[in-house]
Amino acid sequence: MALNPATWLPVPTATTAVSGPYATALTAQEPGASTLLPLLAGTAPTDTARKYPMRPYSVLRNSFNVFGWGVVQNPSGNSVSLGVRSQDVLSTTQAIAGLTYDQTERTGAVFGGLSYQGQYPVLDADVTYGGRDAARYIDRARGPAQPLDSLRRDQWRYTRLTAGLRLPLTLTRSKYLEALTLSSYYLHERVSDYDLPVRSRSEPGPNRPVHAVQTTLSYARQLRLSARDVAPRWGGSLLLTSRLTPFGTGLDARQWAGQGSVYLPGLAKHHALRLRAGYQWQQQRQYQFAAAISFPRGEGYVSFDRLRAASLDYYLPVAYTHWSVGRWLYVQRIRANGFLDVAQGRSVGISGERDYRNVGLDTSVLFNVLRLRTPLEAGVRVVVNTYTQELIVEPIAFSIRL
Repeated sequence: MALNPATWLPVPTATTAVSGPYATALTAQEPGASTLLPLLAGTAPTDTARKYPMRPYSVLRNSFNVFGWGVVQNPSGNSVSLGVRSQDVLSTTQAIAGLTYDQTERTGAVFGGLSYQGQYPVLDADVTYGGRDAARYIDRARGPAQPLDSLRRDQWRYTRLTAGLRLPLTLTRSKYLEALTLSSYYLHERVSDYDLPVRSRSEPGPNRPVHAVQTTLSYARQLRLSARDVAPRWGGSLLLTSRLTPFGTGLDARQWAGQGSVYLPGLAKHHALRLRAGYQWQQQRQYQFAAAISFPRGEGYVSFDRLRAASLDYYLPVAYTHWSVGRWLYVQRIRANGFLDVAQGRSVGISGERDYRNVGLDTSVLFNVLRLRTPLEAGVRVVVNTYTQELIVEPIAFSIRL
């Protein structure tokens, strides 16, 4: 219809409270209405007002307010956490404690974190105790004809203290979710049981901690998901990571990495295509930082000095089932994801390069249990290594391999 302000009718200003049989009946049903309504109107007796005295609010005494628990997936898609969350009524102090699982190295950890968000920048601190699982080639350059045949894998434990600043900027407008975050953290890490063969005596031990600074810049912009979408149909993200040991004490290591993703519409409604590429450069003569980019699915993580990786994913819904089994189980949908992962790794002083080219299919089910509002997702992943023709089958949860 035509927009003509001259035809608009003014709404009269309400001068009296709403009355009538329906409003009166509903007001009378409110718990505590007989006490609170006179108090708010200023007509309550003096003894009633004394029950609600005014006093200063202590931010410190009211910092912890546990409000829920659940599963949270890392935006990078490489880890998932199960924890208990706390947030005060002013939304200035947040805390979380729980368990986390990293899909790249297939390791778990226990963590606890505290974040003060009353002012900019945000102050974060957390403590993590968990495991690492990584491999390195220890071949030496003996000529191009010599293949890589000396892969050594090691598992070790670590205790990490992280503290620093984060500047989160929410740039969301209209139907696109948009955010830019800059962060810088100090990392103090102690390790044990790190006994990788052919390593320097100065590598990690109980008395040789890691003192590092981690700086990240992340940007993401994506179209809001509809109820039937299984992935964003438009959008992109960028993550830049720097890990350095600039203090001149403890162990020495350096790592720089960048990874970007682009989401595009698929061939049919609610389908989506993701293109992802990343590059990681590091010096790891004394220590191996965790991966900063995604590693090919179906493979154990190998720590290379130079790593190039790319992937193509196609997401599609298989069926919107809406099955229910009493109060115990409600299955919302079944989805699939076909993917191709390629990567090339190389280390300084090592003869040759290692190439990866894996294709696979994820099939997962989104469901609720015991009428909990938070949905869960689980399924199976089938991966084929096109170089070795090896078939790998593994369970997944939240698109994370277990």
